[in-house]
Formats: sequence, structure tokens, C-alpha cells
Amino acid sequence: MLARLREKIQQLLSRFPEGPDCPCEPSFPAALLAALFGIIILSTLLRLVDSSALPAWLQLLLGQLPFTLGGLGGAWLCLRQPLREFGWRGVLCWSPLPPAEREQFWRRNLRLTAILIPGSIGISLLTAALLQYAGWEYFPEQSIETLSKNARWPFWPLAFVCSAVIAPVAEEILFRHLMFRSLRLTRIPAAALLTACVFSLLHALPQAMPAFIFVGLMLQLACRIGSLRQAMLLHASYNLIMFWLLILRNIVTAD
Repeated sequence: MLARLREKIQQLLSRFPEGPDCPCEPSFPAALLAALFGIIILSTLLRLVDSSALPAWLQLLLGQLPFTLGGLGGAWLCLRQPLREFGWRGVLCWSPLPPAEREQFWRRNLRLTAILIPGSIGISLLTAALLQYAGWEYFPEQSIETLSKNARWPFWPLAFVCSAVIAPVAEEILFRHLMFRSLRLTRIPAAALLTACVFSLLHALPQAMPAFIFVGLMLQLACRIGSLRQAMLLHASYNLIMFWLLILRNIVTAD
């Protein structure tokens, strides 16, 4: 069964060869290390600060700093020369979307989302059930789930922007672009799987780690069969559906 699944995956990937290398790709490993260092430093500093008395919207905003300011900021420090030489489109391998491909772009996102949402939810439920059966009792929530319980109106517009724009853009640049291409450049095997594992670990939810690995692999697939733009859209679609499910849960539990 596994051999057949592997064969089907290889057949699928063979239809979509990997995109060409970026001209500035040799700068990516250093940029990735700087980004990871920035994420770790800012995450550590924020843990030393007691922000529990701050409004929920401000706590949410502070939670975005490690990936945006630390991650993208650290990468920017190492990519200033390529950015001046090639521009942001060259650094991100961002080519214009031809009008003839726009309909296919949106159709592809619908198909991928139809696999991603039930797949990730199913894996999360199965993992949680197995952990409970094994006696595991630590099931932390994502910060947005915890903060939303006592949030007022400024929180929700900001949470929408973070879910739909900030997180998808920052995380796809860091993981599917910089990390994957850096690992591929250094010829580390299973670069997509390793990237997905790091993506999962940095979300720091034990019960959701297998689900986030699946999400990371699906986003990498979207990046390969489409582009970085496709991965960003799929990530935004996933986050927005989870965002509306969170709102629905809060409404139901409030009653």
C-alpha cells in the first residue's frame, strides 16, 4: 500500500517539475540562518515579558513579531544586496500570473483546500485521541484561541488580517521559499519533509504536530505545482476557514 502511494505521489510530482533556481539562491542559507536566529531571539525576549495584562489585540500583535520582525527582518539583513540587484520579484521568483492561468489558479486552490481542511482536521482528531489513550493530558491552545475568549472588537479585525495576510505571507516566504530552497541547495535529502517538520515544531502544539506536518507538505505541493503565490493563497484559505470555525465555536460556547 505504501509503495503504491509513493508511486502515485511520484507520478503526480513528475507532472510538475521543480521551478528554476533563483539567481540569488546562494544567499538563501545565510538568510535562513539569520531568520531562524531572529525568530529565536524575539520569541525568547517575548517570553521574558509578562504581557497578560495587555489587551488581547496587543498580545496578538506581539505574537506576530517573531516571524515578521525577527524572521523576515533577519532574512532582509542578508538579502539587501540581492534585493538591490534583482528586486523583490527576483528574490521571491515572483513572475506575473498570465491571464489565461488565473482561472486554473483559483480552481487549483479549491481542490487543494478540499483536501487540506478535512485531512488536517482528521489527523488532529486522531492524534488527540491517541494521545488521550496514552495518558497525555497537556493539550495547549493556539494563542489566537486563548486570546479570543475574552477579546473585544479591535481583536477580531486584527486577527483576520493576521490570519489572511501576515501569517501566510511571512511563513511561506520563510518556509516554502527560503528554507526549502536552502535545504535543496545544500542537497539535504527530504527537504520538503524536513521543512514541514520545522514548520510544525515552531507552532509548538504537541497534539497538532502531525497535522501541521501534513499542512506543510500540502503547502509545499502547492508551491511546486503552482508557485509561491499558490502556497500563500492556500495558506490564507486554510487560516481563514479555521478562523471562521473559531468564531463559530466561540458563538456556540457562549450560548
